[in-house]
Amino acid sequence: MNDIGPGDLVECVNDDFVGLFADETPPVKGEIYTIREIRPETALSHGIAFRLYEIKNPPHFPMYAECSFYECHFRPVRTTDISIFTEIAQDVKDGIHRKILEDA
Repeated sequence: MNDIGPGDLVECVNDDFVGLFADETPPVKGEIYTIREIRPETALSHGIAFRLYEIKNPPHFPMYAECSFYECHFRPVRTTDISIFTEIAQDVKDGIHRKILEDA
């Protein structure tokens, strides 16, 4: 995932997480989360991992750190700006396009 960082939204697309402790909460497939932190994950060569605002887990041995979740379990959520289409629809409703065609 290029150009993704803290504050960005991601959707969990794979909730098959392994190695979690019983008291850790994993992300759920289909749910949207906000990236809180990005960490390099070099131990298993999985690239980067996320910590999420919506999930706060306790730190655990051996590093006494909160778990993070590999980026391959997520996809970025892209918001689409449809304001131009809303504006066109309003113009049509107001008859502006009809007037333009009549003047042509």
